[in-house]
Amino acid sequence: MKKLYKNGWFWGFIVMFVFSGLLLRSSIIHVKQNDSLTAQNSKLKKENKQYKQLFATLSGQSSNSSTSKKSKQSTYSLNEESVLAENGTDKKYGIKITQADQNFNDHGKSLVGQTDMGAGMNLSAENGLQITADYTNYGLSEPFLARTQYFTVYDDEGKTVEMLSQQDGQDEVTEGHTGTTHFWVNLNKPFSQTKYIEIEYKDSEIGGVSNFKINLH
Repeated sequence: MKKLYKNGWFWGFIVMFVFSGLLLRSSIIHVKQNDSLTAQNSKLKKENKQYKQLFATLSGQSSNSSTSKKSKQSTYSLNEESVLAENGTDKKYGIKITQADQNFNDHGKSLVGQTDMGAGMNLSAENGLQITADYTNYGLSEPFLARTQYFTVYDDEGKTVEMLSQQDGQDEVTEGHTGTTHFWVNLNKPFSQTKYIEIEYKDSEIGGVSNFKINLH
């Protein structure tokens, strides 16, 4: 009887056994690697979901911040000052509407029924309105005047009204000082039938916008 180690079948069996062992080891390694990759993928998906939630939260805060900032640029009432300020603190100028009624000053009275100077000078006794504004130079190096060309007035139906080509009080004020100006408009219907007006001051030189809503009665 031949010794086993001299038998070809014996060595073939040994080779197959070793090769099978190597395949099994390789398979186990691949399984472990696959499990590791699966775990990493699951972790990444979880982190990605958390990042998406964080991004949504931050986006919402940003949106709320924008809304909040926008709401601060509110519509002002009579005797409330709208201040243009860079970065929220660096004041440039302020606008305050102090009058919107038919208590005409001497200049305004001289415009009532005026026909000699054209329609742009004729203040209606029924529809006419005198508007008075205070303007303050807080931080402008150049003297400041709230010019009527930068004012737009709307009636309670959102329609623009006629601006007369007159402005009483055209003092340009230096930093730290306040001026007062008057101007006149003709409403689209009698003053007694107009509930409120909206006033927009929008200058093209500095870029400021101020909005007012003034009740007339």
